[in-house]
Amino acid sequence: MTKHIVFILVYYIIYCTADQPHLGCYKEDKNDRDLTEEIWSNRTDSSQLNVTHCMVSCQTRGFAYAGLGLGATECWCGSSYGKHGVSEDCVYVCIGFPGYKCGGSQEYNIYYTVQQVSTCPANSQLVARQPYDVCLTVPSVQVKTYTEARDFCILQNQEVVAVTSDKTLSIVEELLTNSSNGDASIWVGLTKPTSTGTFKWTSEHEETYSAESTREFWTTGSPNNNHLCVIYNSQTGKLESGSCSDKKLIICQTTLDKTSIVIHKTIGDKIAEFFSDKGNLALIIIVVLIALTVVGCCIVYSFHKKAKEKRKQEKINGRSRMTFT
Repeated sequence: MTKHIVFILVYYIIYCTADQPHLGCYKEDKNDRDLTEEIWSNRTDSSQLNVTHCMVSCQTRGFAYAGLGLGATECWCGSSYGKHGVSEDCVYVCIGFPGYKCGGSQEYNIYYTVQQVSTCPANSQLVARQPYDVCLTVPSVQVKTYTEARDFCILQNQEVVAVTSDKTLSIVEELLTNSSNGDASIWVGLTKPTSTGTFKWTSEHEETYSAESTREFWTTGSPNNNHLCVIYNSQTGKLESGSCSDKKLIICQTTLDKTSIVIHKTIGDKIAEFFSDKGNLALIIIVVLIALTVVGCCIVYSFHKKAKEKRKQEKINGRSRMTFT
């Protein structure tokens, strides 16, 4: 029984901490599409109507987001999503993959196409950090606008680098120096939709952007509300807001899966992290209560069984004495 309880706890930890590419259900307007690239529509070949096929089709075209609608008979790609709002009407089951939902009549289930991997690509530099380890690569390409830079990285199943820590900054500096671009500026994977919008990391594998946690990285006067994109200026060693149409160098970021960060955490860290989650704590309490209930029932049953056997033996002994007499 103890083994079963441990198995349940381990399964819960693995399942709830696994990376999920699904971003939710969103409305779409066919006259003003958020997802702009059609991969297929009105398709009937059920072997092709699945989430993975749509995601790969979009990623290999340089799109960060894939949307499936009408039970996956429609697959569309885009570089943004959600401008028409969230929906609760994604009720169609994927025809070729029944375990997933694939949109509604005018709604799409949105998936992030850039997936985590288990090892760093060749010629990349590992950065051990939270929430996931990443690998940084300097592509041998010329300078590009932000949109071109992101499209390029996504084609490699990567994202534009997210500068979230001093450790990341030091590796960025090292890569720029080694590539003879020590005085260059690079794009950072941090944008906002409008001048009055909120900045957000473009990688869906990052934690929610916090202005407070990154304040030390910004140069004085930035971010500027007139600019939607962000660069890292190696001459100042700071982040600056900039025009998305400028041309800058690129550093692409590969996100490793969760198993890679285990080597950077002690057992104590992992236990503390698990118990700090109220949902995990609630599950543990429930499992413990169930376990105690089962143990209690087993003990009661055991006593009852022994008492029954004792009474039975006493009857047998009583008959034997009567027969002897």
